[in-house]
Amino acid sequence: MLLLFLLIVNCLSSVTAAEIRIFKLRYASPCSVERVCESLFAGQASFAAAPQINALVVNSDDNALFAEVEKLVLALDCKPAMLNFTVKSLADSKENAQKLKIQSNSLSGITTKNTSSSHSERSITVLEFARARFTDDQIRVYSVPAIYGKESIALTTSHGLKISGHVSDDGRVWVQVWYAEDAADETETLLTELEVEPGCWNEFGGLQQGAKERDISQSFGRISGLRQKSFGCRIARRFAIKVDVVK
Repeated sequence: MLLLFLLIVNCLSSVTAAEIRIFKLRYASPCSVERVCESLFAGQASFAAAPQINALVVNSDDNALFAEVEKLVLALDCKPAMLNFTVKSLADSKENAQKLKIQSNSLSGITTKNTSSSHSERSITVLEFARARFTDDQIRVYSVPAIYGKESIALTTSHGLKISGHVSDDGRVWVQVWYAEDAADETETLLTELEVEPGCWNEFGGLQQGAKERDISQSFGRISGLRQKSFGCRIARRFAIKVDVVK
């Protein structure tokens, strides 16, 4: 590690005869800080990440630039806050229709339709900028005929909210809320962006979404397969959200 660090310093010093300074980091990733500095001060100095010592190496002959880099590093190298998101469902109704087909020597199908409503409250604590997943995951295991007998397949679907936030300089919290659905969250829509006071409830939503048809299929051998089709999905919801900054 020491040899690699010395090699980085040697490469920077060979660029110019300028001064080299090392900025030690406590929380931020050296590679991330390097990318930010490169984007802001491109062509004005040379930057290199030194993960071995958790530091940023800067080569420049401009003392004023060093001062600017130092301010930026101090701003970036902050301990991320812990944010506790509490989401309350004010009104939740869902209509969904699904069709399941099992393809074998003969074709058969099952169609189901359900309407449901619920009121719930959930809390999740995550690091600043990370996403809290308020999603409901459902795994269904089906046994289907195949050329060598019965085989099983598990289909996973999920829907719900993803929320992230960061604390601004004045102590308020900027919050972003996404709605995600489908297997592996293939569909993800930004619902809203909020600036909230910690500890206060804020309402958002009024989401009415008619989802497109979704088709999940799996083949077994040569003659059989499983196909699950969801269609006519409609979701109408309103939520309240509260964010607490965990010390």
